[in-house]
Amino acid sequence: MSNYLFTSESVSEGHPDKV
Repeated sequence: MSNYLFTSESVSEGHPDKV
């Protein structure tokens, strides 16, 4: 479920979870 965190969810916010 960690895959969806650094796709559009976090990137849209401006803070990639995994990156």
